[in-house]
Amino acid sequence: MEKKEKRWVFIYAVVLLALTSLPYLIGYWRQGSEWRYTGFVFGVEDGNSYIAKMLSGAVGSWLFRSPYTAYHQDGFLAFLPYIILGKLTTPPGQHEQLVALYHLFRWLSGYLMIWATYDFIGIFIQPIGLRRLGLALSTAGGGVGWLSLMGLSSLWQGRIPLEFYSPETFGFLSIYGLPHLAMGRAFLLWGIVIFLRDRVQSNFKVGLKGGLIFLGLGLMQPLFVTIGWMVLVAFLTV
Repeated sequence: MEKKEKRWVFIYAVVLLALTSLPYLIGYWRQGSEWRYTGFVFGVEDGNSYIAKMLSGAVGSWLFRSPYTAYHQDGFLAFLPYIILGKLTTPPGQHEQLVALYHLFRWLSGYLMIWATYDFIGIFIQPIGLRRLGLALSTAGGGVGWLSLMGLSSLWQGRIPLEFYSPETFGFLSIYGLPHLAMGRAFLLWGIVIFLRDRVQSNFKVGLKGGLIFLGLGLMQPLFVTIGWMVLVAFLTV
């Protein structure tokens, strides 16, 4: 990627992430003595569960243990990014620190996802204008469900369009509020990019780089590892 294109991707990412941050800032500005803002604007239950995992890291945990059982647990490796982030906080004002770190993680993950998406698109599309359009559609767009905002909600017969509640399906929601999914998609796309672009070299360095990226992918979202392997197997067998 040329320097000019890197600069464009960086500016695009900053603008998109800034726009997605406005609702969170408004939430903080609107809180008062009668209610406190938890730091999330959609999937509030999920968001607070990630804050709880960060808090478990803050009190010393390295492994995840479910609080909803009386049975003994040895713990297992899950939600590690949130547990590690929690270790960077300390009272007083710990909740504010947890939320701030969560959104810093969201910014970092969103930027990496945008960068990886542009790299992935660049393998298949050469014209720069079309690359940029593809990036915008894949990171800020969705399916035709957005037409419901233009008065066409009757097309879905009262149901909520998928792009409004499925961050695993549409990248915008991952950037908007679920950083581990955004970073997972970044690792997934970069892993595929390495395979498609560098597979002819067949050397240890390329294999190690791809393996480490897929390891990071597994730590972010294990389900995406299955998707990545399915893509690679389909490519090799077709």
